[in-house]
Amino acid sequence: MPTFSSCSAALLLLLAASQVIAADLPANLPKHKPGLWTMASQVGDRKSPASQICLDPSIEATMYKMSSAMGSSLCQKMDIQVHGNKVVSDSVCTMPAMLGGKATNISGHAETTFDGDTAFHTESVAHYEPAFMGKTERVTVQNGHWVSACTAGMKPGDLISPNGKIVNLSQLMPH
Repeated sequence: MPTFSSCSAALLLLLAASQVIAADLPANLPKHKPGLWTMASQVGDRKSPASQICLDPSIEATMYKMSSAMGSSLCQKMDIQVHGNKVVSDSVCTMPAMLGGKATNISGHAETTFDGDTAFHTESVAHYEPAFMGKTERVTVQNGHWVSACTAGMKPGDLISPNGKIVNLSQLMPH
């Protein structure tokens, strides 16, 4: 059973790989080279340790579909534009009230630049109204790069968290 930290890392990687929650993905969306990827993020001043994931075209498509499903249920606006090696996205979403709090409106802007199919860099800004967890804005930087073919014994979708635990993304998907 996945732990909270491995699930959090997996969700972070889902968002990193898909860049944004998307409703209708452009056909010319850049693809990631199949194999082992290292991905890390920084939210504000806080850097997260890198995680690794074994990607192939079917896992990448599944990750986009999962993010699309989340987006279609939470977001009123989704706009994704592909300009060569750059993907620019803008969204307006509403996160339901949690733990007796209020619903939060989130407007987001993200720009991802791909270096071929072996690396990407994303910078995103989310604005919260009302504040979410004491913040009205969150800046996230995500970087990923291809490392090698997936190592022996790894299956597509295997995620290696910073603490070395492995969970397959299929375990996180509704059945």
